[in-house]
Amino acid sequence: MNHPRTRRLKVSHRTEALLLRQVPYGEADAILTLLCRDLGKVSAVARGVLRPRPRATVLLEPIHRLWVHLDESPGVEMMVLRESRLEGVRHRLVRRLDALDAAGQGLRWVRALAPPRAPEPTIWLEIEAFLEGLDGETPAASPRSSLAALGLRLLRAVGYGFELEGCVRCGKPCPQEASARFDAKQGGLVCQACGGGPLVLRPELRHALVRAEQGEDGALPAVEAEAVLDWVDLALVVHLSVGEQRA
Repeated sequence: MNHPRTRRLKVSHRTEALLLRQVPYGEADAILTLLCRDLGKVSAVARGVLRPRPRATVLLEPIHRLWVHLDESPGVEMMVLRESRLEGVRHRLVRRLDALDAAGQGLRWVRALAPPRAPEPTIWLEIEAFLEGLDGETPAASPRSSLAALGLRLLRAVGYGFELEGCVRCGKPCPQEASARFDAKQGGLVCQACGGGPLVLRPELRHALVRAEQGEDGALPAVEAEAVLDWVDLALVVHLSVGEQRA
């Protein structure tokens, strides 16, 4: 007995989103990478968005929070953007070059770290809180310090966070008021018995890193922000290259 095939229908999604990347495709279309609150990181084609007068139903801007309508067809990896509008405009952020630079770097980290088609509520909340903080009238910290703290929290959210309480190799705890050797490549503190690390973290900085990782605004001193940003970038290079090799 033959049974009729079940036809899989197109699915429509309506959700908040952030634009992570836009790449021209053909004469008037663009390929988008979006971080969606309900869907995670997705790719979508925006048809006609690059025409001199794009359709009024499609409005795309980085930094600002968007509301998007996406269509998903069975067996097709890329979605189609049907509608987009600005949901939350960050006027103050885009007028400050230092904040704009920090926001761009944060969005690039999210694009690198967020897995495709997997909702990541923590990543969404972290990047949204970061952008809102940069847009505030009186930010709690400098944009670079806020960016460094975001980097620490994003690493933790995807399982790449630095071990700051004990040796990353043997697990030996570090006394609270002791300095410790640190190696960003190895993922945190490395005790002397395990070879140590190239950097020495003072207890004050180590505790500030922990507080920043836990979400305390302004925990990282501005003078330390650049070093922490280098550590985050190094950790990304190490972990993402390992992931590519395993894939």
